[in-house]
Amino acid sequence: GHAVEPPTGQLRSVVEAVLRIRYQGDHDVPDPRTVDGMRAALLLEPSLAWAEPHAAACVKFLKERGHASAGSLTPLGKESRSRSQKTLQHRAAGKAGRLPPVGAGGAGCVAAFFMKSQSASLLSGATAAKLAGVEAEVASPLSWRLRQLSTRRPGVAAWLIVETCRDCAKHSVFQHDETAFHSRYVQLKAAVERNFPPEVQVEKLLPDDSGGKPAAPVGGGAAPHGTSPPLRVGAFEVFLCCPQPLAPFGAVELPAWSSSEDSDAPQAFTAICVASKLQAKVWPAVEAVLRRLVTVMPRIPLRISITTPSTLPVSGVQVEAVTTQVFKRKDPSRQSEVETVENAGGQIRVTGRTDSEGFCRFSVPVCVPMRIQASHEILMEPQNRDVMFASVSALEEFITDTTIQLWQVESGNELIIWVTSPRANSNPTLPLGCEPFVGYLEHHSKTQLRPDVQGCVKGQPSILAEIDLVGCNGWRSARPHAIDHDIETNTDAVELARLTYPIIKVALVSSCCGTKLPSAHIAIDGESFGTTDAAGCPVSCGLRQGDHSIEASHMLAPEGLKIPFSVRSSATCGVQVKMSPKRLRFVCVVDPGISSDLATPSGGASGSTSRPS
Repeated sequence: GHAVEPPTGQLRSVVEAVLRIRYQGDHDVPDPRTVDGMRAALLLEPSLAWAEPHAAACVKFLKERGHASAGSLTPLGKESRSRSQKTLQHRAAGKAGRLPPVGAGGAGCVAAFFMKSQSASLLSGATAAKLAGVEAEVASPLSWRLRQLSTRRPGVAAWLIVETCRDCAKHSVFQHDETAFHSRYVQLKAAVERNFPPEVQVEKLLPDDSGGKPAAPVGGGAAPHGTSPPLRVGAFEVFLCCPQPLAPFGAVELPAWSSSEDSDAPQAFTAICVASKLQAKVWPAVEAVLRRLVTVMPRIPLRISITTPSTLPVSGVQVEAVTTQVFKRKDPSRQSEVETVENAGGQIRVTGRTDSEGFCRFSVPVCVPMRIQASHEILMEPQNRDVMFASVSALEEFITDTTIQLWQVESGNELIIWVTSPRANSNPTLPLGCEPFVGYLEHHSKTQLRPDVQGCVKGQPSILAEIDLVGCNGWRSARPHAIDHDIETNTDAVELARLTYPIIKVALVSSCCGTKLPSAHIAIDGESFGTTDAAGCPVSCGLRQGDHSIEASHMLAPEGLKIPFSVRSSATCGVQVKMSPKRLRFVCVVDPGISSDLATPSGGASGSTSRPS
């Protein structure tokens, strides 16, 4: 077969994700401008690995985003190159075009990356701001407002700043109801507070009690020039603003305000417009803004660590992180109608596997609830954890049980049990014919630990030291060998125990009184096992579980006596082959010259015998 080329738009989205990782994440990502570099970059992010066979097409799309001369940048999208350039021009002119998250951050970095001449001009700051939906005349007031808010609430990770139309009664052309704008703001603020954590806050660009003027500095006095936002008729603009280094993809950096009273460098912010009434010509729907927030929130690097209780790394663990945002209704009686982000088409799902150091790395959004699941078919039972992050990086640690894998192989009359560590070596060298162990381990507490179908047993690092017996149906249990090293770090198979057949003690006895007869030869299934001694003590025989035929021969029964017998357990048991009294004879053994009187049980016979000299 041959690979089927996915839709163009799908690969363009992959390219956008590669850019996001390259320029806003780890700068050690391979250079994606070559096919090999693109392939390496795709494989580095598990959620993009499916596109690896199409690395060449991804490089082609990536290069289309570059520009040969200043101003010929091509944004991502399904449009043709000429249409994309026109879209960019419209956005730069403040007209309707493709909204973020592509924005100026993505476009600007690609323009710089693919410049053929170091002297080629980059996107101007004004153009970048328009691409991000942040007009230059709004950037400074946004920055000033964020400075005031962050001083009072420094722990906020994302601010939603809403610019609303004001002084509506003074508009000479448009007749607006200012209460409608305030009502929409209140609805949005309540919805965000209902669905997002306290680290996400909603505020107006100008407070209601400001009298149309920006807030004064903390130390008092008048606000600096340029901090007053413009009066834009009909505006209901929603800006997502984050303190650096958090930055939504495509956001632009706002100018930072500072004063002589600042002891530290001023906090820098990034901003991007996530909803615009001026561009869309309609009121932004609250639900649409909520869904947009989930997908546009800044990504942070998340490390997942999987270790054993001995802090040993566990590789190959499948890790999945999925957003679990649920939009709650205002009316509790309609709570059954809640809409998940998945149903709304905005769910984020990333997957990966832990490396040799036990780490899995990917990017996740801040301030969005997520569920992390880690599992491995052998080494780890599924573990789920609900998390949410509001910092610039995060680490989640999972601890899984110690796992040992048991194997069995028959050799002669023994069942040899081997133990390996699938964590240290997933493909150990084993004796030919080894299969997963189907027996049990008996703990100090007399409880039995039974392996799964793959022969695995999970527990604490001291699991083997706490085992008294190793057993298996049809075999005699045995004490485990002493293992003088840490099995968790051993890459080779280690012999744990040797089990033998169950012991069957066979004796020839008289059926009348059960007297044991000496010198009886015992054979089972045609194999000789020995002869009873002078006291008639039974012969010990090791037998495999199943049906057998026991034969006892004696000078009084030279033709032999046979009985069937079945071994059904591993416990030692005794078997008596009974001989009828009709075969018995009186025999008296005495010293030479000494006679002895013998009598039959009925008293009808007597006599003497003497042992030949």
